[in-house]
Amino acid sequence: MKNLIGDELINNFLEMLRAERSISINTILAYSRDLLAFQKYLKKTGSDFMRAQTDDITKYLNYLVKMKAANSTRARKLSAIKQFFIFLHDEGIRSDIPSQKLKNPKKANTLPKNLSEEEIAKIIEASKSHGRNEYENARNLCIVELLYASGMRVTELVSLSLNIVRGDPDFLMIQGKGSKERLVPLSQKAKYSLTKWLKERNQKEAKKQKKGSPPSPYLFPSPKGKGHLTRVTVFKLIKDLARIANVPAEKVSPHTLRHTFATHLLSHGADLKVIQDLLGHEDIGTTEIYTHVVDEHLKNTVLTKHPLSKQA
Repeated sequence: MKNLIGDELINNFLEMLRAERSISINTILAYSRDLLAFQKYLKKTGSDFMRAQTDDITKYLNYLVKMKAANSTRARKLSAIKQFFIFLHDEGIRSDIPSQKLKNPKKANTLPKNLSEEEIAKIIEASKSHGRNEYENARNLCIVELLYASGMRVTELVSLSLNIVRGDPDFLMIQGKGSKERLVPLSQKAKYSLTKWLKERNQKEAKKQKKGSPPSPYLFPSPKGKGHLTRVTVFKLIKDLARIANVPAEKVSPHTLRHTFATHLLSHGADLKVIQDLLGHEDIGTTEIYTHVVDEHLKNTVLTKHPLSKQA
């Protein structure tokens, strides 16, 4: 019965997030996983959401340290727990907030991974012929070109509607986190790959409709079913392309292309505020991390290319 009550409390919390805060489905799923994991831990210790105290949460965080969870992971889980107990308090389910005085773990000062212009060119080249047919070749090239040319998140990419690319647009209207919309310009290369992909896509969709299948509303339809291409499929694709292009696969992901988009813009003189708008960052402080990436690149260039550095 306690587990059932706990599950109900989590579901009510998630429903509140959906209704009042317009939080993305991926964030909702992350909160759900984190709270279910915490509930499972509490059950093992003989406790539950109604009896948990500050010490229980602290022990859980220490348990995560023993499990070698990253600081960012522990910070995310604690954030979910904090918001959950605030919800229970606001709803009158609990009279206290046991997580109130706990501080988030300090995040490591790591710079985002990004690719050189040569590496991204190799991955784009590899995408042109990585597929079982022209349909997949055109799709793969379009995915890489759009990610690199726009700085889109992979979730934003796979959920793109077919309607927003009709009429050879120069901009795409992207729906980002919290259902916030932003305009992203398309480069000529991205437009070319998009046109080529639409030709292949529409031909295949026409054949499917003749067999009785309904038309897909998405730019990147799922090979099976009515939905769109999954994030996991794109993630695997980018990894495969990196390996084919002889680029270290461990440093390449769809999000790496987003970081690379921002870093290359900044290194070529783009304004930080413009990059903030293109990425859809609410706080410019989030965007400022890319200035450190560029600074690090300049420093390494001096240390490796300057003749005096070589002599030393």
